[in-house]
Amino acid sequence: MFGRFLIKIAVLLVALPAFADWSPIQGIPEPSFGVNEVAPPVPDSWNSQVAGFYYVDPTHPNATDSNNSNGYPDRPRVRVPSSIPAGAVVEVHGTISRRVTVNSSGTADKPIFIRGESYEKRPTFQYYLYLEGSYIIVENIKTQPTSSQGNGSSGLKIKEGAHHIAVRDAEISGSGNNYKTGGIGIGSWGYSGSETVDNVLLNRLDIHDIGDMTVNFDQDGHGVTVSGNSQNIWIVNSSMQRFSGDGVQIEAQHKRGADSIHHVFIGNNTISNNKQTALWVKHARDVVFSSNHMYGMRRSDSSNGPCAGYQYSALNVWFIHNRVHDCEQGIVGVSGDSGEQGSVYHVNNTIYDIHSSMPNNPHQSGGIMLRMSNVDQYVIGNTIVGSDVAISAPIRSGNLKVIGNVLVDNGKEFGSDVYFERIVDNMVFDNNIVYRNPNIRLNWNGTIYNSLAALYNGKSQCGNCTEEAPTFVNPGAENFSLAAGSIAPDMNHPVIQEVYNRYYELYGVPLAGEGEVPAPMPAPATSSPPEAPSNISIQFLGN
Repeated sequence: MFGRFLIKIAVLLVALPAFADWSPIQGIPEPSFGVNEVAPPVPDSWNSQVAGFYYVDPTHPNATDSNNSNGYPDRPRVRVPSSIPAGAVVEVHGTISRRVTVNSSGTADKPIFIRGESYEKRPTFQYYLYLEGSYIIVENIKTQPTSSQGNGSSGLKIKEGAHHIAVRDAEISGSGNNYKTGGIGIGSWGYSGSETVDNVLLNRLDIHDIGDMTVNFDQDGHGVTVSGNSQNIWIVNSSMQRFSGDGVQIEAQHKRGADSIHHVFIGNNTISNNKQTALWVKHARDVVFSSNHMYGMRRSDSSNGPCAGYQYSALNVWFIHNRVHDCEQGIVGVSGDSGEQGSVYHVNNTIYDIHSSMPNNPHQSGGIMLRMSNVDQYVIGNTIVGSDVAISAPIRSGNLKVIGNVLVDNGKEFGSDVYFERIVDNMVFDNNIVYRNPNIRLNWNGTIYNSLAALYNGKSQCGNCTEEAPTFVNPGAENFSLAAGSIAPDMNHPVIQEVYNRYYELYGVPLAGEGEVPAPMPAPATSSPPEAPSNISIQFLGN
């Protein structure tokens, strides 16, 4: 037993450096590539070509590709080479005004680096940057495509067949001429083959100003588009703002089915002021949106102004630990699909100041609005404050579980704290705090209940709820965490434990954070059973 313990410690010490610089995001597993790899330092005396290092600067007067396979500072290359050996570093300067396609393969131990000297000295790519290889890290660059490459093209494209690609510490901008050109495309919209994009990390990006937010049609200029066949995608620690479409749109299309895009983790991003939404998913499974800050979406001709949402086949989609405010709608589910069915989870989000320009329409307002009839939906542990209506389900829902939420001062415009229409028989609404002064208003299948006691007597729901006012840490500073000593929901409910266990089984990391209900970890593997005893004798004793 002691020897086995020593072996485990040795393995841990070897593995630890790979993720030493990863800052955990609640509920998101660590990516396997692109976090902590560091480019080899350039040569101290770089006055001639050096194997494994490339210097590119098309603006330099001595730049040439003639008899200049690698380049160096006094005699750079004009073009980024398309074939790059494993472990090589390509340092890029100036402005690249032609298409760059990299179809080269590094290895886990020797990735390829394509980089600017520093973020402050980042080069600008004005045409397509296509990544088609493997184990490639792109960092310290800017993409700002010009209109000459056509409307609707991504500035940086990662195509099927590529795997283990990281783009980090980069600025991704639109063309600046109101085209929807720019952004990052993962996978291909029209792809019909069997290859996939696999293991992609987008980390610490500044993505902004793509498309024309004043157009009167659905232009769809997105910050990041995930389409085609894509799996194991991380989009984290980034800023996204001012798009004519969404911050991130995930869309496999009905004909491909939800299995074409799966295991997409989007966390710790700040996304604001887009014409459509911050985050949106269609036809995908196992998608996690965690710890994102989303705000500033307004109604337009191409959107009802939600902060985030989902539609069509949404299978195992999770909205967890997000901060959502100042949109016309919070997190919404709309437009079910006749095909695959699944579950959507809204867990531990903080949602406040959600006000619609149509506050009296339950189909158009809600901190959480549920308008999909073919999915099981869970609303657990959320805090929703000061919105037109906290939770609205204006059409018949699937299995709907609303448990352990804090709902405070909602419905002052719309009139109801919650609005549930055509409720299914197996709905659960329990363990919630519902507070409003002077009294609450619950619209349940057209019947109005002004107290939790009346709801329980009428529908046998919310027997473990309370109307007592909770105390927040600092609501004036938008801190709606429950203060020490405040009343809190009872999270000891079997559905909550089931959801937390399910998350761990699916993704191998806990959904719970500090102070929340922890999901029990799987029982450790038992050691070999004891050997059977030998030399057993049986003696019968007389009376």
